[in-house]
Amino acid sequence: MTSAPAEKIGSERLPLTQERILQAAVDLVDEHGIDALSMRRLGSVLGVEAMSIYNHIPNKATLLRQLVNKIIALIEIPPQEDDWEERLKKMSRNYRALAQAHPHFVELIATTPYGASLPALRQVEAIFEILKAGGFHQSQWMDIVRTFSTFAIGFTMSEVSGFLGESDESSQEDIDYGAVMHEFPLMVEMLPHMGELDHNAQFEFGLEVFISGLKAKLG
Repeated sequence: MTSAPAEKIGSERLPLTQERILQAAVDLVDEHGIDALSMRRLGSVLGVEAMSIYNHIPNKATLLRQLVNKIIALIEIPPQEDDWEERLKKMSRNYRALAQAHPHFVELIATTPYGASLPALRQVEAIFEILKAGGFHQSQWMDIVRTFSTFAIGFTMSEVSGFLGESDESSQEDIDYGAVMHEFPLMVEMLPHMGELDHNAQFEFGLEVFISGLKAKLG
C-alpha cells in the first residue's frame, strides 16, 4: 500500500491533502494572480509532481470551484442579536474586507452562480433570514438579494480594479480639455471635488442609500 505524497519541511514530512493544496493555491493567486495558477506551478510550490495533485483534485476547473468555495466560506455571517439593518451592513462590509484581502478572486466569485456553491447558498440563506426577521415579504427577498449582491460585488470589483477615480493617463483619449470645457459647465463646477477619492466614504454612502431604500419599502 503506497503512502500519500508528502512534502519534506525540516525533519518532518507533511502529507499532501486537499486542504494543503487549496491553501497553497490561494497563496499563489494572492501573490501572482489567477493567470499564474497551474497544476504544474502549484506542484512546484508544494514540492510534488503535478500528478500528485490530481490524486486529490481531478482538474483545474474543479480546483477553481473549490477555491471559490473556500474564499466565500470566509465571509462572516453577522450574529442574530443585531437588527436587520446592521446585519446587512456587516455582511456587505465583510464581503468587501474579503475582496480587499483576496482581490484576484473577486471576478471568480462574481461569475459563480449562487446555486453552484454551497458557501454562496449559505450566504443567501443568511440574507433571507435577515429579511424575514426584518419583516420583508417573501416576494421581495430575491429582488433585495440581487440588488444587495450587485452593489457589494460591483463596488468591490471596481475598487480592486482601480475604476473608482484612478486612471491610467496612457489609456486616456487625446482630448483638448481646455477647448471643450464650455460644453461641460457642471463638470467645471465640480473640478475642485473630482480629485477627492475616499473608497470607504463612497462605500458607506452607497450602503446607506441601499438601506434607506429598503426602509422606505418596508415602511
